[in-house]
Amino acid sequence: MSEENVELAKRFNEGGQHGDVEAAFIQFVAEDVVATDFGDSLDTPNVVRGRNTLLDVYRQVAAVLDDYHREVDEYVEVGDWVIAVGRW
Repeated sequence: MSEENVELAKRFNEGGQHGDVEAAFIQFVAEDVVATDFGDSLDTPNVVRGRNTLLDVYRQVAAVLDDYHREVDEYVEVGDWVIAVGRW
């Protein structure tokens, strides 16, 4: 199962890199997704609930930055989870 999850994570990332972010979200992100961003502070993470809300957050960030993309250096399997290690 975990290798399948890594492949899905790679396909999601590739879809976003090729400019079809909305289609990638619809195809690969569950409607009831819960995303946690530890970028600002580990003790008070930003939690986003729902695919549409997460897509809105992505759009807001992308609108502010000229060249918004993510480079994934490595995919790490942790049980049923896949962590994409990279940089924005």
